Amino acid sequence: MKQVIVIADDLTGAADAGVCFTRAGLSVVLALSSENNLLADVLVYSTESRHLQEPEARKRTRQAADQAKEAAYIYKKMDSTLRGFPGFELAELMDALEVEKVLVAPAYPAQGRTTISGIQLINGIPIEHTSFQNEVLSSDLVPLFRSCNRPIRTISLDTLRSNQTKTQNVFNTEGPAVIIGDAETDVDLQILVNLAIESDIRMFCGSAGLATALADRFPARYSFADLVTFQKQKGSILVIAGSRNSVTAGQVATARDLGIFVVELDFQHEEKSIWDSTINEVAIHLTLGQDVIITTSNSKDSPLGPMAVAERLAQLANFLVSTQKIGGLILTGGDIAMAVISMLRSSGVKLYGEFLPGIPLGIVMGGIQPDLPILTKAGGFGSKDALFTGIQFLK
Repeated sequence: MKQVIVIADDLTGAADAGVCFTRAGLSVVLALSSENNLLADVLVYSTESRHLQEPEARKRTRQAADQAKEAAYIYKKMDSTLRGFPGFELAELMDALEVEKVLVAPAYPAQGRTTISGIQLINGIPIEHTSFQNEVLSSDLVPLFRSCNRPIRTISLDTLRSNQTKTQNVFNTEGPAVIIGDAETDVDLQILVNLAIESDIRMFCGSAGLATALADRFPARYSFADLVTFQKQKGSILVIAGSRNSVTAGQVATARDLGIFVVELDFQHEEKSIWDSTINEVAIHLTLGQDVIITTSNSKDSPLGPMAVAERLAQLANFLVSTQKIGGLILTGGDIAMAVISMLRSSGVKLYGEFLPGIPLGIVMGGIQPDLPILTKAGGFGSKDALFTGIQFLK
């Protein structure tokens, strides 16, 4: 029996939730397909459904549910900014697995994402008033999870911290329920997880914050330093910064200011000459042993569509890994990460730990360059120097 099955809606989210369980000494593998039942204590899957239409997102989630039937715990990873279809996808999992109760707590304090009075905040601001306002209509969790067709029970921050008996009664009340918990700190999340497990709840829905709290229930066996046991590879570090989040754009700018060579791409057309010149320019710098960031962080919407952009970036990465001496990859944006790793013909990524909060470290399994070290990062995660320090770490 697998200890935990994690089902996410994009690859970077899958990685930053799955990697939390490495601290407990569990082996964790991110499988690129739910058909890949790879050997590990924790298996992580991405349905790649965040940017699909609702019916297809539901379908993919239900298909992934087959892999979770024998797990001790089921973790539905949702985006801490509520993007995608978290309510509908959770409903599909609960129905498919005949689960009565689930704890929902999307707070991720390490990245400034908290839940107060059932409202999801980023650095204290409701999501619909942040840079995610074009992707999320409301920060109110209760209507978001009504699609689960189960009674919704809420746990306020005040109740969680001052009345453990009342909080425990929320979990213990008989009948199906979606239990939504406020949380402002990691300790709040740990209390929620502890009470949920004491009430025999085995399904959890949240971001990497709640995953960390669940992982803490397993006895730790070694530290992050012990996890980094693979052989670092010689060569330049290649960064594919496909996210257009302003946080990633700032990280690219900081790395450029610190001397990293940056190539900005804007997929507005199909001109082969521009494509070829980009490949040649990047290859020259890599041949000279320089690290390179290829980014679309400042580009406009491409008429080719996001999937076509992801595919072209993956083709570029595949060509460079195949022809140049690459010592490690850094990928931002879930669709970009999935496209690149798939193009490298890998079966998955073995996760080792977190380089920084929300930035998992792993190695590519199989493919054209087995054991290639890789860091993945969601677009909105990390400090201004995250890409630069990631490059230095992999070197």
